[in-house]
Amino acid sequence: MPATQSSAILFARLHVMAPAARVILIASVRSSTPAADVAETIAGAVQAADQPVRLVDVGGEADEFPGYTIIRGRGILDDPQTVLSSAAADAVVLVAEKEVTTRTDLEAARLQIESEGGSLVGAVLKP
Repeated sequence: MPATQSSAILFARLHVMAPAARVILIASVRSSTPAADVAETIAGAVQAADQPVRLVDVGGEADEFPGYTIIRGRGILDDPQTVLSSAAADAVVLVAEKEVTTRTDLEAARLQIESEGGSLVGAVLKP
């Protein structure tokens, strides 16, 4: 899980936006945009900050963990399990793709997350 300066900044921003968040769902708006690389990068930044971290897929381990759990989600608009996982997470970060993800889709994803009781804290725009 390599950490870069940008991932460290993203992790720091997550910590400011949701300081108590220990379970963080990283999910794309649509399944056609991969989000696993963003989740792995954030996990690397957590690890580089000398914090315990585990990386799981949606539907994976649900037991308590003394550090951060980064969940690799699928498309919020395509995968009901990811939507349900947004409610169980302390914070959700959406992954959008430049010139692919529409504002309408971003808004629909936000509404899905909020309707399940999830807490959207930000988005990452992939080139």
